[in-house]
Amino acid sequence: MAATALLVSLVAPLAVAVQPAGADKIGDARARAAQLARQIDANNERISLLDEQLNAANLRISQLQADIKSAQAAVATADRVSASLRGDLGTRAAALYRQGASEATGATTSQASSAAAVYSQALADRDQQTLSRYKRARQEQTARQKVLRGAEHAAEAQQHATLVARSQIAAANDQQRRLLAQTKGEIASLVKQAQADLAAAQAAAARRRMQQAADAANNNSGSSAPVGPPMHVVAPNPQAQTAVDTALAQIGKWYRFAAAGPTEFDCSGLTMYAWAAAGFSLPHSAAAQYAMLPHVPIGQVQAGDLVFYGSPIHHVGMVVSPGTMVEASHTGTQIRLSSYYRPDFAGAARVP
Repeated sequence: MAATALLVSLVAPLAVAVQPAGADKIGDARARAAQLARQIDANNERISLLDEQLNAANLRISQLQADIKSAQAAVATADRVSASLRGDLGTRAAALYRQGASEATGATTSQASSAAAVYSQALADRDQQTLSRYKRARQEQTARQKVLRGAEHAAEAQQHATLVARSQIAAANDQQRRLLAQTKGEIASLVKQAQADLAAAQAAAARRRMQQAADAANNNSGSSAPVGPPMHVVAPNPQAQTAVDTALAQIGKWYRFAAAGPTEFDCSGLTMYAWAAAGFSLPHSAAAQYAMLPHVPIGQVQAGDLVFYGSPIHHVGMVVSPGTMVEASHTGTQIRLSSYYRPDFAGAARVP
């Protein structure tokens, strides 16, 4: 009964259900993961307690087994001593009988018989005393062994109950660890999906801005007036600052196919010329520039980055401020500032 109570008290906390903490999926999953981690820690504490109880039970069983062996040895000793006493008693009784018979040689037959009876009674009395002592010793040691066996069985029952409880808690821990791993995987999937959704929303917003810019450009078709230059351009590093300043300095110069300065430029010629001033060599090709440089999301571009257009890529401009690039557009136009949000946007890249 005590073993059953121990098992129930130790295993019952494992039945607590893990409930979601809120409506947000990622928050719910993180709450479940935290609760599972707390339960695993609590289970480990219970297992540690059970390990100590097992040690105590094992020690108790070993002590009881030693006491049982000691009682068995005491019984064996009593048997040997009793046997020895009985042998000695028989020897002494026989000698006493012989001595009495010798002393009664001149006596009558009835006298000899009376002496023999006295000797026989003396032998019986002493033998009875010896047997009584032997019986008491046996009874005492048998009773002691019975008590020790009962204690041993109780200790073994406690040991068994502790082992069962420990096994169930360990099994629950294994299951909860698997659930924790699944929950962590769920969190990773939810985070990945949230990031993908955010990226998709940003891309959609960028496409809307590009479409709006394209619509505005169509509404102002025939006008070559450039977007006004930024009041002040601050690039992220000295090399990018030199490239931006060089590109801005070319505003107003005319577009010419295959030209790379210093008085006329095409699109890739302008970006090649600007970055050459900063000490970085680019090929005279928009597609080749895009292929050789590391790409960046449109939402993360900064001054000095290059933005590319068309499929296949056939145009490039340089970012100078959020939403604005400097470009050499096409024949008949001057180098100007324009919005880099366009429907034919292909990607952005950064010069290392």
